[in-house]
Amino acid sequence: MDELLTVLVVAAFVSPLFAIGFAIYYYRHFRSAPQPKRVIPIASFILVLLASAVVFYWIGVGLGISFACSASSSNLCGLIGFFVLGPLVSSLATIVVARLWSSNARKAL
Repeated sequence: MDELLTVLVVAAFVSPLFAIGFAIYYYRHFRSAPQPKRVIPIASFILVLLASAVVFYWIGVGLGISFACSASSSNLCGLIGFFVLGPLVSSLATIVVARLWSSNARKAL
């Protein structure tokens, strides 16, 4: 169990970098389309990604706290929500929203 927690903590600290990288990739991939008729402004793209990341961070924190505190009764059980599951869910949401928005904008061409 300790090895799994160590892997999850490392993944939680690295996941925002991957989420930012995938968001940049999806934005550039959309922009490289031949003469897109509908261009996504970068400011709105960033604002939507930040909003979704914040919302899903708190969803992940809630799920992490409920999961960790139901399995153990220690005083620090809620930290798994804040430091592990919250960042992982937030990063996953950033990747999914960037992918969905860039694919829907590409279909609108």
